[in-house]
Amino acid sequence: MKDREYKDAWQKFKEMRMQEYIKLHRTVDRVTKPNSQHHLFQLANAIVGKKDLAHILRYMDELDGTNEFSNLLSDLGDE
Repeated sequence: MKDREYKDAWQKFKEMRMQEYIKLHRTVDRVTKPNSQHHLFQLANAIVGKKDLAHILRYMDELDGTNEFSNLLSDLGDE
């Protein structure tokens, strides 16, 4: 692969992870009180997934020298 293809693949992967983070953010923020054990389990998985993605995306920001994820956190009020 050429350098440009690697860069495009990196950016596409990062964008996919950021969209996944947004989805988890909305899932976690939407729930006020779990109404069943299953619902509580889903919420716990979303919280863990959101935390894991945040860690990965912060590291990706660091590696590529951008603040894309930090800016997203600011936009979501999730810092």
